[in-house]
Amino acid sequence: MERIVEDGGQVSIFWDDSDEPPDPDDYLNLDEYHQAWGEWELRVGAQVTSDTTVESCVGAQVSHVTQKVAPQHDAHWVEKYWVKRSGNKYWYYRYCWMVGRKKNRRYIGSVDSITAKGRRGLVETAITDGKLPIEIEKLIKGWKHEPSTMPEMPRNARF
Repeated sequence: MERIVEDGGQVSIFWDDSDEPPDPDDYLNLDEYHQAWGEWELRVGAQVTSDTTVESCVGAQVSHVTQKVAPQHDAHWVEKYWVKRSGNKYWYYRYCWMVGRKKNRRYIGSVDSITAKGRRGLVETAITDGKLPIEIEKLIKGWKHEPSTMPEMPRNARF
């Protein structure tokens, strides 16, 4: 990233962030954010794909957030994030909610899992229906005790 050069040729202490994507927290509603995103895509051109995210030094990066523009406006949401292991990115869904200024998270599952996609839908429906975060967390914790969808193998099976 380049530094801003002022009119007189002096290099500023600030970074030129004109090529950075818009931040949802800077907009009052989702429509304004989507409009800013479209304008940004036109400016940066072919550098952007639908999978563009900004990499960070943290172990995970959020790429998609549902029902949320800024955490100060919503108490809970579902987000898609990745974790990098051995040079590979693994994508997951998680349920997030705020208690004061603390962000809490509960794992839902891999984006490649049909079960996780269904569970994500259940959580999003619960959010839309006005369920409290504690109720949704209880729902997610209950999934641990559900039987596996994998068929049980006979104990004496030989392969």
